[in-house]
Amino acid sequence: PNACQVCPRTFAPGECHIHDAYNMPANSSRGPARSVWNLNKGLGRIKPEVVAPGDMIVSANSDGNTHTNGDKVQCAKKTDTTFASAEQCTLTSPFGEYSTNTALNVKSGSSVAAGLIAGAAAVVRQYFADGYYPEGFKDGSNTQWSNPSAALVRALIVNSARTVRGGVDVYTYETEPPCLSETGECAPWVQPPPTISTVGVLSPNGDWNTPNGYEGYGRPALKNILNFAGESDWSLWVNEGSLSQVNRMHSWQFPILGADYSSPLKVTLCYTDPPGTPGADNLLINDLDLVVQLTTIVTRYDVNLGITTTKETFVINYGNQPPPEENAFISEVGEGDRANTVEEIVIQRPTQPTNVTVIVFSKRMSTLPAHSPQPYAVVVTGQMLPFYLNWNETRSAVLAITGPGPDNVEDKLGKDNGILVGFDYFDVFKQIQIDARNLELRLGVSPAKAVLMIEDADLDKNGYLDVDEFGRCIRTLRLGNRRPKDPVYREGPLDPFFLGQSGVM
Repeated sequence: PNACQVCPRTFAPGECHIHDAYNMPANSSRGPARSVWNLNKGLGRIKPEVVAPGDMIVSANSDGNTHTNGDKVQCAKKTDTTFASAEQCTLTSPFGEYSTNTALNVKSGSSVAAGLIAGAAAVVRQYFADGYYPEGFKDGSNTQWSNPSAALVRALIVNSARTVRGGVDVYTYETEPPCLSETGECAPWVQPPPTISTVGVLSPNGDWNTPNGYEGYGRPALKNILNFAGESDWSLWVNEGSLSQVNRMHSWQFPILGADYSSPLKVTLCYTDPPGTPGADNLLINDLDLVVQLTTIVTRYDVNLGITTTKETFVINYGNQPPPEENAFISEVGEGDRANTVEEIVIQRPTQPTNVTVIVFSKRMSTLPAHSPQPYAVVVTGQMLPFYLNWNETRSAVLAITGPGPDNVEDKLGKDNGILVGFDYFDVFKQIQIDARNLELRLGVSPAKAVLMIEDADLDKNGYLDVDEFGRCIRTLRLGNRRPKDPVYREGPLDPFFLGQSGVM
C-alpha cells in the first residue's frame, strides 16, 4: 500500500499499527538466540540488539543512468524516461502502489534497517573523531578519543536506544491435527488463516521491558547520545578499559541529580569477545559483568509495630536483569549475565539525588595469552552532577560581567579580556585570588552558597580560585557545557561489599 496514506500525520500510539514508529512489524526477526545458560531462565543470547525503521521505507530510485542531470528530472528506473519538471512524474499507480516508473522507491527488510544503523554508527564515530567529547563542541586539538573502539561505538548505539513503546503483531498458525479415522483416511486438511494478536513491549507498570526478543534494547536515536554544549540538558560519560584477571573489578562513583522516566540513567557495557567454538553451549570466552549500585531510601510499614520505618540501603542492579523489588530493605543479590557481550542497566523509576556506583568485573577469563587482557567500553548518560552546578543560578549575573566571549568557540578556550576583567572585578581585595567572601560581596549569595561555588571551581583544593580556575569556570558557563564531574575511580580484587553481599549500610 501507499505508505504515506496508511496512517495520518497525527495519531496516538496504538491507533495505527501499520508502518508507524511505535510498533514492530510482524515480519521482523525475533530472538533470543541459543544459549544454554539463558535458556534455562527462559532467556537467551539477546538478538536483535537494536531495531531500526525497515518497513515500507521510501527512498531514491536510481534509473542507472549516470548522465541524468541538470535540465531533466529522473522519473524511471533503468529507462530513458525524463521530464522537464518533477510535477510531471507519476508518483503512484492507479492501484495506490508506488510505481516502478518514478524517482522514488519503497523497500522493506533488514537491508534497509541495517543501513540506518550503519549510518548512525558512522556519525557517532565522527563525533569523537572531531573532538566533540567531552566538552560538547568541535575541537580539532582534542585527539584523546579520535579513534573510538568498536565496543565503544556499539555501546553508544545501544545506550541511545529507547523502547518503541507499542507492540508487535504475532501470527499464530494452527498445525494439522492427527488423523483419527479407523481407516486411516482423512479429508485433506486446509490450514486456516492465522490468528493475530498484539504483544506489548512495555511492562504493565510502564517500565521499559528492554531488552526483549522483539526489539532488543530498542530503537536508537542519536539525540540521546551525542551531547552538545548549550543544547543537551543531560550528561555523557564514556570510558575504555581492560581486565586481565578473573575476579577483578573497576568501579566509578557518580553523584546524580536524579532519574525518572523522561530522563533515565542508562549504563551500558560492551566488549568484543574472542571468537568462540561454533556449537558450544556457551560461546563466551571472557565473561564480564555490569553492576550498578544505587544508594536509596526505602520505606516500609511494619505491621507488628504499627509504624512506618525508613532506612538507607543499597539497591543492586545487574546487567540485563529486571530491577530489584523497590520496597525491599535488602535487595536480592542478583546473578550476572552469562551469555551476552552487551549489558545494560536503566534507572527509570523516580530517584532522588544520590550516589551511583558503576562496576565492571571479570567473572570468567580465558587463560590463553591471546585472549587477555579483555578490552571493554562503558557509557553512562543521564542527570549526572555537572561541573560548576552551583554557578548556574548566578550564570547570567556572572556572564554580564565577563561577557559572552568571542564568537569563535576555539577562541573561547583562551583567557580573553572578558575573563581577565571579570577576575579583577571579583578580586575585591586585590589578592590575585577569589574566595567565598568575594562571591558574597559581588553576587549577594549566601555564605553557604559561596563556599559551594568555590568548591565547584577550586581544582587544586587550596580554598580559592586563581585566574586559570576562574577562566575554566567562565568558559564552561559560556558554552553551557554539562560535562559530568569526574567520578571516584577504584580498582582491585572483586569486593562483595560492592555487589550488595554485605547487607545494608
